[in-house]
Amino acid sequence: MTKANWIDVSYFQDPEKFDYQAAKEAGIQGLIIRAGYGKTQDTAAAQHIANAQKYGFMWHLYHYWYNMGGEAEWAVQNAKSLGLTANQYLFLDMEDKSLPADWNGQFAVFRKAVGYTYKVGLYCSDSPYKAKFQDSQLQQLKVARWVASYSYEPANYDIWQLSGAGGGGFGGYTGDVDRDYTKSDILSLYATTNINPVVTKPTADLQYIQPIMLQPGYDTETNIYGLGYSPDNGVHFYVTYTMFGRKYRQEDADRLWKYLQGFVSKQIASAVSLTWDNIKGKPDVALKSDLPDFNQFALKKNLPAPVDLSGYALKSELPSLDGYAKLTDIPSLTGLVRETELAPYAKKSDLPDVSELAKTDTVDAVKTTAESALSNAEKAQSTADANSKALADKADRSELPVVPTDLVHNAEMEQARADITKAAQTASEAVTLANNAKATIDASNIHQIKKPSEYSEGFSHELKRVAVMIPDRSDLIESAQAGTIGILSTVSYGGYAHQTLKVLDSQRPMTFIRNGSVDTWYPWETVTTTITVD
Repeated sequence: MTKANWIDVSYFQDPEKFDYQAAKEAGIQGLIIRAGYGKTQDTAAAQHIANAQKYGFMWHLYHYWYNMGGEAEWAVQNAKSLGLTANQYLFLDMEDKSLPADWNGQFAVFRKAVGYTYKVGLYCSDSPYKAKFQDSQLQQLKVARWVASYSYEPANYDIWQLSGAGGGGFGGYTGDVDRDYTKSDILSLYATTNINPVVTKPTADLQYIQPIMLQPGYDTETNIYGLGYSPDNGVHFYVTYTMFGRKYRQEDADRLWKYLQGFVSKQIASAVSLTWDNIKGKPDVALKSDLPDFNQFALKKNLPAPVDLSGYALKSELPSLDGYAKLTDIPSLTGLVRETELAPYAKKSDLPDVSELAKTDTVDAVKTTAESALSNAEKAQSTADANSKALADKADRSELPVVPTDLVHNAEMEQARADITKAAQTASEAVTLANNAKATIDASNIHQIKKPSEYSEGFSHELKRVAVMIPDRSDLIESAQAGTIGILSTVSYGGYAHQTLKVLDSQRPMTFIRNGSVDTWYPWETVTTTITVD
């Protein structure tokens, strides 16, 4: 059974909890660390790099590809900021299901952006690798082929990712870790910045590496790869032959000077007798005969005194008028409302917060009750007025009609009417404000992942790419892996947060939920459906 000798990690493997020593004792030689995804740096990249150096691991970086504008150039700068050197690999991770079909063209864009800055590598699963790339071309371009296949060994690869989720951890760390196997020294050869060429060990008859023994390696001064030699038994390595031709050094010139001295001296001697016409590459100058007759010009001292411009401003000192409009461009103000006429009206910002107001149907019910009370009060007032008129014509107490006990005083009636009118007006305004209140969905950054502490208390809704929030859904059934866009709803209070991610563009409804606290999100969980309604 093939045994892993490398692993790849990201922020899914918490560097505060990961057991690096146990991984080293298990035979792991190095780490391939995720530097970023899209245009976002992996939050654990720097700490994984620091711990790799602390525990003596070799390391390289990889970038998860979303095919965003300028993403390749961003990935190179991000790798540079994390300390990747020219002797290390920067892999492009191509696995997102939302990528366009032309993977080979997208990888060419990435490889062009990397240029000669880093070694270039490609990661993808074996099935799309065979369908979208030409293996012989990648080998010719010296691209490190990192291929994932969990049930069989791929036919063509340099690094084989032989296990994904479910592989378990190391030592005290029980989380999943992707395991990789490299059958050559392709990763270890370029893992650090101080790489000396592989040389033949000295023997009793060969104490030093002789300069005439050419072998492949990297020039220790220029970092150019080619055939060369070491004059000091591997301390330094000098390339003399490259794919672009012979490379010369100062000692080469010193050695060849005795052969060139006579030729150069002869050229110098012949140069003394050169005429102007025989000189090649001379500057474009004017002869005296080409100059005009200066008798037609006045001397500077004969020029009249210049006009005194001390009271004027230079053109460069004038203010820019780009922000101003011409008088003719100003529109007519006829028909506009003066500010004093707007005094009785309230600004939109002065309106009350309708989040605590009653729902529309409740407000309508209150409004109806208030109007009914007003109607009853008016009827009572009408009865009181009629009785009052009747009393004016009566003198005998026994002839007075019985006054209803539920009548109210005129002043109390007016106050009640004013209170009811105000209540009806408030209810009407509440209905208007409640109808105008709408939830909004933030679609400004579909690739951004925020910490729980970065959310304001309350509710929020955002449009997100599912692959950004949950990069790996390969362990779910096929129908649950579909869909690229979802609505992320967040409830935040007191430093705690709860998120719900609902996938929009998939046939099967899928919902993922998770909780978080301060700067930590806990793993996603799925809310699945089991019954299909015909």
